[in-house]
Amino acid sequence: MHDTKRKTIFLTSFHPLISRNILMGEVFAMLAEAHRIILLVPRYKAPYFEEHFSGPNVAVEAIDTKLTAHDLFFRKLILSAAPTRDLSIKRRVEFYRDRKIFSYLVSVIPAALFRGKKWYIRLLRALDRRTGNQTRFSPLFERYHPNAVVSTDVQNEIDVAFLRGAQVRGIRTVAMVRSWDNLTSKGIIRCVPGKLLVHNDILKGEAVRYSFIDPGIISVIGIPHYDRYKKAYDAFHDSAPSRAREMKDAFFTALQFDATKKLILFAPFGDRYIRDNRTDILILETLSSLDLNILVRLPPTDTVNFMGFKSRRATVRFYESGSSAWRGGKKINEVSATDEEHLIKSLAAADVVVTGQSTIAIDAAAFNKPVVIAAFDQEPRSYHDSVLRYFDYEYYRKFRERSGIRMARSPEDLRAAVKSYLINPEADREVRIRIVKDQLAGFDGRASERLVDQIASVLNGY
Repeated sequence: MHDTKRKTIFLTSFHPLISRNILMGEVFAMLAEAHRIILLVPRYKAPYFEEHFSGPNVAVEAIDTKLTAHDLFFRKLILSAAPTRDLSIKRRVEFYRDRKIFSYLVSVIPAALFRGKKWYIRLLRALDRRTGNQTRFSPLFERYHPNAVVSTDVQNEIDVAFLRGAQVRGIRTVAMVRSWDNLTSKGIIRCVPGKLLVHNDILKGEAVRYSFIDPGIISVIGIPHYDRYKKAYDAFHDSAPSRAREMKDAFFTALQFDATKKLILFAPFGDRYIRDNRTDILILETLSSLDLNILVRLPPTDTVNFMGFKSRRATVRFYESGSSAWRGGKKINEVSATDEEHLIKSLAAADVVVTGQSTIAIDAAAFNKPVVIAAFDQEPRSYHDSVLRYFDYEYYRKFRERSGIRMARSPEDLRAAVKSYLINPEADREVRIRIVKDQLAGFDGRASERLVDQIASVLNGY
């Protein structure tokens, strides 16, 4: 029998990064210590979650994540309702690639007529609620009688189904916005929870502006998994210089790097983002013209084919993150604790970080490491086939304009930027400070605590 004093929480984990963002850190440990957790995961990944996250107060439930026709239909409507630049660019890119005029008109006409209209969004939510299957997960609700449903990804369709199921039963709900681009690139929020948790004031503003969420139910908490980065950063920089040098040397030795040379951490774009991807190879070739160490951190949920790349000058090592024990390709990989620890060590040891439109730029800023964004293609391309479009997405345009982050527009520009940062690593420190302030809500190492406190306040009826 379980402790009847404990509250029962349904906690979702349907996106590959949730295990890294929420389950590996203090949030999950604190929740499991105080409450009974029913961890809702994709059926095909259940053995993985059983192995890594089950415990005395944790039950893992395998969920069928196949989307219904209703989900797919409302996904299209939801995407058409948000008046963001990201979605406008995506629609034009889709038409550029497949030339299906009817599909394009079906997507752009509702967007042109109704997007950003409060009455239309309310109507969509009402229709969604009235026509959806509210009994889909009834057996689970009847078996566990949860006190609250905590959604870790408010825009995930399966999360939406659990939020809807909770609301029709009068069960309290808490939901989180998963990532910095979600509110501008994934449409409006379908199901409004009792409490919405966001990383920063930028996301709070987007939730109010595009999804018409009452600001009174939104709380800014920071980013929980960055608490680990804060502790690692403090530990590295608070150590005696000799100890810090020791840690860096150990990392270099493990990767067989030359300890007398600087280290570039390179996080590629990935093949999902670039058709016939040769841009990542060009970036690596450009960096390899310098006499230094290069660590290429391959994306955990994507592929990059470097075709047996070898450098005559630089020492290049590749780290493949992401792990899976199921079929389905890298897109559904989970990030392991080992991957996360290696990333932290990589950031602490790096002298300069090079990437595309990745959140690695925020990671680097958290470690006060200079960042260069590679913003060019391997060959001339039309705008809708170019990496340049990603930097025009609304979330990213705000990011680069507010931060002033360095954008390399050519291989020559990239080489020059990296060399200048290697000579003067303190240059543009104010850029990193702005990124931390904007994206990490203070970066005080207490985001996990705030998240748990918000869940506790909902459980207690506040």
